[in-house]
Amino acid sequence: MIFGDFRDAKSPVSVQAAVSTGRLLSCFAAATVLALTVPAAVDAFRLGPIRPGPKLSYYVDPSAKSRTWEIRMAARAWNLSGAKVGIREVKSRRSAMIIVVGAKIQTAFTGTNPGTHGGVAFPIWITVTTLRARDPVNVAMIMAHEFGHTLGIAHTKGCVLMNPASQCAFSEGTSDGWNCRMLRPDDVRGVASLWGGRWAPQLPKMCPRKSSGPTANPAAANQPPRGGPLTPPSNFGANYDPSGDGTPVVITFRNTTSSLLGSVHVYWNDGPCPKSEKDENMVGAHFLDPATPGEQVRIDLGRPWFTPDSTERGFCVAAWSISKDNYKSARVTATFVAPLRTG
Repeated sequence: MIFGDFRDAKSPVSVQAAVSTGRLLSCFAAATVLALTVPAAVDAFRLGPIRPGPKLSYYVDPSAKSRTWEIRMAARAWNLSGAKVGIREVKSRRSAMIIVVGAKIQTAFTGTNPGTHGGVAFPIWITVTTLRARDPVNVAMIMAHEFGHTLGIAHTKGCVLMNPASQCAFSEGTSDGWNCRMLRPDDVRGVASLWGGRWAPQLPKMCPRKSSGPTANPAAANQPPRGGPLTPPSNFGANYDPSGDGTPVVITFRNTTSSLLGSVHVYWNDGPCPKSEKDENMVGAHFLDPATPGEQVRIDLGRPWFTPDSTERGFCVAAWSISKDNYKSARVTATFVAPLRTG
């Protein structure tokens, strides 16, 4: 197993590569750091072992749905970079060449087994951070870095996105704007050396920071969907029952019958009810995507996380209906009490 070097944003210390004889060909870890050093004067690129082709498809696993906007922005940056590549989202896991999953890790990594598709087997797995402390713009750049690996380039030095510790490339931007191109000329030259094209970005140098966020079309979240308002799930309830099969938290509801329904987002907090998907106190989430209008839904969850400072703890669960054009309904909530975890 080969691990790309990893540098945490809170520490300048790198964890160097480890090698064994396992079947996993490679994992590349991408991370951002504070601007602690001066970038190299000369940029470059290095080709990597993953070369399945210039046209790639990806599927977003439910565990990574909270990073959908970031993933789409990363794909868009490559598609509009001038390199002759195409990264498109698909709705079927089986048809995807890349599967993006989410996890509470510091940044992201790419992994694959040896195979016949450009030296690798499908699917290629990208695991991206779902930690709320990671800003959407930061995660979009991390995802663009990981897509770079799947297009055939490895870590390098200099002020480029494929440098996993690039203080220059990852920190660029202001309070009003961000570098939505994300890529640098040498990033694109590396991919173009394999698949053709040249550095000819179609995106502006800076995009308004207000256009960044958790959805692919942030502005649409403030506009009613076509066809009228959207109602939240009905008969919403949550309870804790430890006598069952190891998933004691049960959340039940019925989806709105509106044909506008696209998905349902469910969040829960240790204490106050979640007010939005950006709630800093939120401790869990579940996405029903796609959601079937009128369907009766039951979500079974494991034991909830909480701080053990009392004999029992109150939780609040909140849910929103989300339209196909990303309009959010009013919120609906329910509460339950769980006992103190003893082991």
